[in-house]
Amino acid sequence: MATTTTSPRPVTHERPATRLPGPPWRTAVGNTVRFLRDALGVSVAMRERYGDVVSVPTLVGMMTMIFHPDGVRRVLQENHTNYNKDIPDYHILSLLIGKGLVTNDGASWLQQRRLIQPLPSVRTSFPRVLDGWSHPHGISPGLMRDCAPDRARACRRA
Repeated sequence: MATTTTSPRPVTHERPATRLPGPPWRTAVGNTVRFLRDALGVSVAMRERYGDVVSVPTLVGMMTMIFHPDGVRRVLQENHTNYNKDIPDYHILSLLIGKGLVTNDGASWLQQRRLIQPLPSVRTSFPRVLDGWSHPHGISPGLMRDCAPDRARACRRA
């Protein structure tokens, strides 16, 4: 009686390469044209067909779209250091619109972001300003009101 032995498959701890859901590569030209014509409509259709994370081939490369708020939070807040804007798309865009919040990255982006962020005193006192306006003598329909004194008063109280 002959017996055959087979060696067991080696155990690997690597994750198999999986492709995200989305249309095949052969649709890259059509996807690009459709995005140029109606980016929002194409995005909605992709989400409805493929789910919350979609990988879409285009003429400029693979585009990953994330629709679920948890996924967006993970990319933009929790793991933002894993992603940067050092890619050709952003370099080209920065030539067109300059180094602003959309195209900037790192410490320079953070400095710009802090410049446009409202002061905490204004943020926390604004509801109190609106409360004053709801008073019968505060503001009447059809009348204009100078808001500067209200802002100054709110900032002094904060």
